[in-house]
Amino acid sequence: MEQNKDFNGDDRRKFVRLNASVDVQYAVLENQSLRKKKVLSKNISAGGICIIAYEEIPLGTELALTIYFPNESSPILCKGKVVWSRPFQVGEEQKPQFDVGVGIEFFDINEKDKSKIDQSVFKYKK
Repeated sequence: MEQNKDFNGDDRRKFVRLNASVDVQYAVLENQSLRKKKVLSKNISAGGICIIAYEEIPLGTELALTIYFPNESSPILCKGKVVWSRPFQVGEEQKPQFDVGVGIEFFDINEKDKSKIDQSVFKYKK
């Protein structure tokens, strides 16, 4: 999911991304309780998603994801692996709040859902 650039600085992403805030729930797969946490996405593509988490999630952590697209009758259910994580500051300098941008690469997603994401990306990019 990490953005790749060639020596000219050209964007070399595998999948087109949509900068969109959609509701997401995630749960760590190795956690027996699978307690889901609600977050928002920063962007999404057919290959992965960037979420805004309120905690650090270690690299390599496998997550169960439920992604809710507006105007869709059913959510996308898939699994992904954390491939990058970066803290960032939100809010005023006097009262900073630190959130974490987390890049997740899908590894278990059905073709129908992948296609649904692609269609949404291209629909909203127009």
